[in-house]
Amino acid sequence: MKTKLLLTAITAFIGSALYAAEVPPVGSAAPDFSVPDSSGKTQSLSQYKGKYVVLEWFNPECPFVKKHYGSDNMQKLQQEYTSKGVVWLTIDSNAPGTEGNITPEQAQKIMNSWKTKQTALLLDPDSKVAKLYGAKNTPNMVVISPMARNKRKMKPIIITASSRGIWSMRAGSTLRRLVSVGMPESTAA
Repeated sequence: MKTKLLLTAITAFIGSALYAAEVPPVGSAAPDFSVPDSSGKTQSLSQYKGKYVVLEWFNPECPFVKKHYGSDNMQKLQQEYTSKGVVWLTIDSNAPGTEGNITPEQAQKIMNSWKTKQTALLLDPDSKVAKLYGAKNTPNMVVISPMARNKRKMKPIIITASSRGIWSMRAGSTLRRLVSVGMPESTAA
């Protein structure tokens, strides 16, 4: 009995340590990152200074992702908001040899066949970006504002984060609210 309790405690401790990375809280500074996209170009959050940015975690094998892309729901959101200046970065953070990991060539093929409309599809096989944002499943989205309320800081902040069933609805409604009050013009240098 004691051995079973000890093993349970150790397993719980290890599990909590592995999943300690949490989504940075709404209102906190959005961590910068640099990873390659499907065409080999390096993309970073800092290059989009002054713009709203959507980070969308993506696994082409996930049934929830397939559902949203199969209904054209995501493509419609991507097209609607990228046409308004929002940067939409879809991110594949699946490690090599795991479900959903894709090569640049596979990413291009998926983007073409699914008719996606994002700004770029980022390849994050080491999960660097996923760890920064606490993204552990797909679908998962984070919407980032161009700057903190204290304009002297000029740091992008997280304004919403969601996952699973409500992800596209919440991100979509957040983006609609931003557009209805007027998104600020880009202040990118």
